[in-house]
Amino acid sequence: MEKLLEFRELMKKIYRRYGVAMEIALKGIFAFLSLAVINRYIGAMPILQGSTVRLVMAVVCAVVPVNLMLLILALTAVAHVYAISMEMAVLLGIILLIMFLFYFRFASGDGFLLLLVSILFSWKLPLILAVPAGLLASPFSMVAAGFGAVFYFFMTAIQAHRGDLELSGALMDNIQKAGGIAKEVLEDQGMYLYVITFALTITAVYIIRRLSFSYSWYAAIVTGTILQIVVMVMGNKSLEASMYTTGRIVGTSLLGLVIAVVIAFAKHHMDYKRTERVQFEDDDYYYYVKAVPKVRLPEKKKRKRIKPKKEEYTQDDLLDEDLADVEMIDE
Repeated sequence: MEKLLEFRELMKKIYRRYGVAMEIALKGIFAFLSLAVINRYIGAMPILQGSTVRLVMAVVCAVVPVNLMLLILALTAVAHVYAISMEMAVLLGIILLIMFLFYFRFASGDGFLLLLVSILFSWKLPLILAVPAGLLASPFSMVAAGFGAVFYFFMTAIQAHRGDLELSGALMDNIQKAGGIAKEVLEDQGMYLYVITFALTITAVYIIRRLSFSYSWYAAIVTGTILQIVVMVMGNKSLEASMYTTGRIVGTSLLGLVIAVVIAFAKHHMDYKRTERVQFEDDDYYYYVKAVPKVRLPEKKKRKRIKPKKEEYTQDDLLDEDLADVEMIDE
């Protein structure tokens, strides 16, 4: 345990010293991965598909605010879809605009979460995210998580119907094609299953971890993981969907549990054995306070060895000592 605490303190020191640079690097990595996902599913504009262009765009995204980075990525997605079908690009732009209006209203600080949901969906690992998000964010984070899922399902639908969209016809025919794809996505029960699962899990974890009983964070992690597994397995069976097998649902949920435990240890490791309760009052209120100390490494006291100084005597000092001895003899 002491080694883990030492490692945690080391990570904190590194973050305090290089936090700004680490956040810039993290934004750049997220932007590059998001561009890779967009190119994988709906990449159609050659000028935006080169690795050099993606790297330059990722560097630009790394130094701008997160919400501006989201806007750049959204415009990139619309540009790719425009190369496939103008009508589909207009429809996607309208849908993204509506999503952004809700996002800026309720979850403007969860840009990383929105990007991470789309990335993890492309890796087939979306279920590892909800429990950690409930520990670090608020219930409004379900908005960002849900929009990330909706965006991913739109990309997969456009990819599936890309051949039909590229066959340009009359304007009304193209509009009907785009509308049919949007309708297909909005009627996809599997998408709603993920959105509901994210919402329930994030909210449950957030509520439980804010309660005042001991080990509330770890109780929230276990409860959220079980809830997520139950909702996904029951939803899969009721919808007769074959998105993921039960084993994959359980496996990815347990992986999310492990990540959440690491986060809880790093951020909320408390010494409940030394809990103190304090009660006091003023003219208007009674106060009942519960104080739980954080687990910290004991400060190591450095011991300094003090070497005794060698006494140096001058000839005058020796002469004074001899005279003193003589005086004592005379007395």
